[in-house]
Amino acid sequence: MRRSEDFELVKRIRKGDHEAFEILYRKYFTKVYNSCRKILRDHESAEEAANLSLLRIWETKSPWNNKSQFSSWLYRVTQNEAFMALRKRNQYEKKIISIENLRALKVAADPDLNRHETKHLQKALRSAISSLSEHERLVFELRYCYDFGSAEIAASLGLSISAVKSRLHRSLLTVRRRLARAEAHHWLSAANG
Repeated sequence: MRRSEDFELVKRIRKGDHEAFEILYRKYFTKVYNSCRKILRDHESAEEAANLSLLRIWETKSPWNNKSQFSSWLYRVTQNEAFMALRKRNQYEKKIISIENLRALKVAADPDLNRHETKHLQKALRSAISSLSEHERLVFELRYCYDFGSAEIAASLGLSISAVKSRLHRSLLTVRRRLARAEAHHWLSAANG
């Protein structure tokens, strides 16, 4: 029954029926939003991805062909949209992290940097990593020490990709905070010393 209702709505949407689109939108928005929220973990990103997922039905005039449940097809569209949003956000965060790390890389590459400062930086990094919980440290090391991708880490540890990304995000924030504190302490000590 529901399948035929959805099929009729989709047929009407293919003909440009705005009212049919609004009915379908109201019917599925909450489910689509919740699916996006599980992946993206924040309201604004989830709402945007949900709207884009549903808009795809209108824009493409729905390639769904009634061979499967409409909700199953919509779920795949939603998952794709949410993961695309997640990839874009992660690329943006990586750029921010790269910019923040430029100073550290410059310091590490500086031939005038004395051995004491190099050792201090290494010690601070080891300390920051060791301060992580066991779960966060494992994910952090697999990503940044062994160059595993999120999907590889998820498969290796039996976690979802979103759990891996969440742990990576938390661990990176912790390491970044610890390094900033250590650097501030080091420079204050050097200035007073």
